[in-house]
Amino acid sequence: MLMNNVCHAKIGVFGGSFDPPHISHIDMAREIMRERGYERLVFLPSHNPPHKTLQTPDMHRLNMLELACKGEFEICTLEMDTDEIGYTADYIPKLKAIYGHDIEYIIGGDSMASFGKWSRPLDILKMAHILVASRDSDDENARRAISAYDDSEKLGITLASYKPSSMSSSSIRNKIRLGYDVTSMVDASVLDYITNNNLYNEYSNIKAQLGCDLSDKRYSHSLSTALFAVENISGTGLDYGKVMTATLLHDCAKESDDNDSLISYARANMPEIMADYQYNSSVLHAYTGMAKAMRDYGITDIEILTAICYHTTARVGMSELDKLVYVSDKLEYSRTFPTVERLRSIYYNNHNDGFIACLNNCYQHLLDREADIHQLSIKAYDEYVED
Repeated sequence: MLMNNVCHAKIGVFGGSFDPPHISHIDMAREIMRERGYERLVFLPSHNPPHKTLQTPDMHRLNMLELACKGEFEICTLEMDTDEIGYTADYIPKLKAIYGHDIEYIIGGDSMASFGKWSRPLDILKMAHILVASRDSDDENARRAISAYDDSEKLGITLASYKPSSMSSSSIRNKIRLGYDVTSMVDASVLDYITNNNLYNEYSNIKAQLGCDLSDKRYSHSLSTALFAVENISGTGLDYGKVMTATLLHDCAKESDDNDSLISYARANMPEIMADYQYNSSVLHAYTGMAKAMRDYGITDIEILTAICYHTTARVGMSELDKLVYVSDKLEYSRTFPTVERLRSIYYNNHNDGFIACLNNCYQHLLDREADIHQLSIKAYDEYVED
């Protein structure tokens, strides 16, 4: 593994989606430029990356990046000027043609960890020196990935001394969608642009109605449940919109005074699900929530509706969406019960183990209280915990 701390490159190229650009992007650019002694640092906003789908149009991402850079750094629109899939191996020769051969390509530690899955990684290493700016949480995986390449295969891979903050654009988008304060993460001019152009605001109608249906405390819990879920969606293969909608609405009927008509609506429209229904005051809102989501919010997706219905009891044969909504309701960030940190730690390490631990914790809590336990919960406990 080549860990060359001497930089011969005159220009650093920092690629990414920048959706949105945040304070850590700019801080990192400044610190890396100082550490590596670049003459110039160039931001390279992506257009059509192979590993993700960008929903924010190029125009908005470019405008936000210009506001964030404030003329301090250059921006190259090479990727945005083409409709091709944005493979780094194809763009490096073009970057060298523009800026000369002395470029250093900057990637994050998470990107280095998955570098072997990139298109033609060995070609990239032969064409450009790579600088890895790794967060502390990504450092070990990044070092392991670097060590997998023989020195003869590369011009050089260097692990930067500077450690970026754990700030991420995806988390910022989540927080903006849910109405959380991000003024410490995003430049004020960028935040104004986001507000003025109504970006990351896809769930405003649901939130507006939910705010009318719930008390401030219950509404905050719903937002926190949604935030926990979408920030732990990685690796689940679940649809973001379904996760966001199901978690936002999981308690939509928690404070309803219309339970009788909602149960009647559920019996008429979802008879198969209601065949398992037995009255229990602590789980009533899950069934009425399913009905309210369908009747009042126009939700027809059966996966979303069943995830709402079983978020309290659990059930045998839970889908991944069912499990995520169940866990997120229990472990969302405002929860403070004695075992919550332990359960979160288990869940972060392994989602399925975390789900089982949450199910077991809830079941034991009900036993300790000598509370009635729903038959669905008993069957779920036998299925997932006992077995």
